[in-house]
Amino acid sequence: MGFKQAFEFLLFSNIFIACCAVATTYATFICLGQPTVSLPLLLLIGSATIAIYILHRVLNINRVHLDKLPMLLVWSQHNRVLLLILIAISGSVAGSTLLYGKLRPETIATAVGMGVVAMLYVMPVYRSGGKWIRLRDIRYIKIFMIALVWAVMTAWLPALESGVGAIPEAFLLSIERFLFVLAITLPFDIRDAHVDRLAGLKTIPHVLGSDGTKMLAYLLLAVFSGICVGHFWLYPGRAYLLPALLVSALLTGWLIRLAEPSRNDWYFYGLLDGTLLIQALLLWRSQAGRAVWVDLA
Repeated sequence: MGFKQAFEFLLFSNIFIACCAVATTYATFICLGQPTVSLPLLLLIGSATIAIYILHRVLNINRVHLDKLPMLLVWSQHNRVLLLILIAISGSVAGSTLLYGKLRPETIATAVGMGVVAMLYVMPVYRSGGKWIRLRDIRYIKIFMIALVWAVMTAWLPALESGVGAIPEAFLLSIERFLFVLAITLPFDIRDAHVDRLAGLKTIPHVLGSDGTKMLAYLLLAVFSGICVGHFWLYPGRAYLLPALLVSALLTGWLIRLAEPSRNDWYFYGLLDGTLLIQALLLWRSQAGRAVWVDLA
């Protein structure tokens, strides 16, 4: 397997986005100043991400009718059996972790609730006009549901599992995560505007246009940055993490500016989704650097 095939496998099998989810969850423990990281929770987040993302693709791969399919769907059509195997494995791991991972009851209840929301996002819920409708088929709701699930699973769940889910900082982190994920999801809506129009689904780019949607993404990143500043003004003991968050927002804004529908799937699933991983790595580096300085002192 060459580099291109290996890279496509990581991206299109959803292993990469699962790594982003795990890293983002780990970053929440850093932001909360929690010395203990829940490995079962990280395992649950990673396996559930793979299962849900692949299930969405398998259920809806035949809904896309284009003369030229994107790289992701071409790869998926050629690897259907592999995708089904990955769903079975990751789903089993997620279920086993819920049952035997010794997670807090409130963590399990919240995770199951978000799992139901994620399933309703990809599976038919009701009939209208002679066809089955998924929650993602309701106008404008698609990216808000994605951001909500990511915020709860990668920000609120770690706080719950650490026993600090009721503190204001957990709420601030969840809002920050919601805004950041919402911002990086908007370019995907720009890319999918043509497909969504063919499917009769109205999204934000159909109202604001490509440039207006990007301006909205910049605004979301600006609000994200402002809340981060307020967050660490309220909790100055970990203010050394703030530059990492601001740098990640600037880098993400630059990548959103360069995002065009003509770019291939590597850009969207690698770089844009990868901003979550970059942010987590920046936070980890800030934490590690802080620990070194404390040791030297």
